[in-house]
Amino acid sequence: MLQIILSIIIVLAALSYAIYRIVKYFKNPLHECKDCELGCGGCPLEELKNIPTFDMNQKNNH
Repeated sequence: MLQIILSIIIVLAALSYAIYRIVKYFKNPLHECKDCELGCGGCPLEELKNIPTFDMNQKNNH
């Protein structure tokens, strides 16, 4: 009986760690970037920084 309980605990711990790593991987926006600390050249997020944004709070003079 003790072996079954320990086996279940080990399997649940392994599954929870795997799920944690998968969620962490997909929530990280830089998971596709390699060597981001060396520079931002070729980084897909660098392109997003250059896109102008529309400010909803800014009043138009039209």
